[in-house]
Amino acid sequence: YTLDRWRFFSSGPSFSKSVTQTNLTQVQADLPTDVMSFANVTASSPAGVGFISFDQPIEDVRTFAGKTVSASFWAKGSISGTVKLVIINYFGSGGSSVTNSDIVTSTFNVTTAWTRYVIVLNVPNIVGKTIGPGSTNDAHFILYADSSQVFGPVSYTGTLSLANVQIEEGSSATPFERRPFGLELSLCQRYYEKCTGQRFINWPDGPAITITGQLGNPIFFNTEKRVIPNVTESDIILYQRGGWADLGVQNVNKKGFF
Repeated sequence: YTLDRWRFFSSGPSFSKSVTQTNLTQVQADLPTDVMSFANVTASSPAGVGFISFDQPIEDVRTFAGKTVSASFWAKGSISGTVKLVIINYFGSGGSSVTNSDIVTSTFNVTTAWTRYVIVLNVPNIVGKTIGPGSTNDAHFILYADSSQVFGPVSYTGTLSLANVQIEEGSSATPFERRPFGLELSLCQRYYEKCTGQRFINWPDGPAITITGQLGNPIFFNTEKRVIPNVTESDIILYQRGGWADLGVQNVNKKGFF
C-alpha cells in the first residue's frame, strides 16, 4: 500500500518498481488549479507470466455492480504508451470465484503532456453470485500484463503520473470532489491507523512504572474499523518484576484493544 492507500499489486517474475508523490508548490498551467499533488508509478516490464497494477479496492462489490460508471483522471507518461483501466468484481472470502464475466476493461493512450481522461465502463452485474466478507470493486491501472491474463495483454515501460482520480456512478464525469482533510483522514482510518499508548502498573514492592507501547490500558482507535483489524506491536519497552510480563495485545475489536 502506498499513497492514499493505493496498492501496488503484482504477480509473476521479479521487477523493479516505485511509487512517489510530487507535491506542487505552484499552480501548473497544464493542470487544474485544485491539483496539489500527483502520484508517479514506475515499473519495469518483465518477460514472463504475470501483471503489474496500481489499484484501489472500492468497498463492497455491490457499490458499482451492474451500473455504468465514469472514471475521470489526469495522466501523463514519461514516454507515450498504452495503459489499461480495469474494474474487477471480487466477492470476498468464501464468495464466488472471479471469471472473465466479472471484469470490464478499457485502454487509454498516454502522452508526455498532461491530459484529462474520462472512461465510461459498464460494470458486470452480480446476479447469482455469492458475496463473502471483504468484497470489492477493484479499480486497476495496469501497466504490464502478459497474454495469458483475463483482462488482456498490455505493456507500458515508462512512469505513469496520475492526479485527481475519481470514479462515480453515471455516464458523465463531474468535477473532482475534494473532501475536507479531516473527513478524508477519518475515512482512511476506517481501514488503517498507527496509534500509541501507555501502561501504568503499580508494582507490589515499588512505585508505578510506565511502560510505553501498544499494550496495557485500553487503547481506542480514532475511527471504528471496517472489520476487526490485525494489530502489530512496536517500540515496546518491557519491565518485568514480581511475575508481571507483557501479555501482548488482548481483546481486539473494531473500536480498540487492551
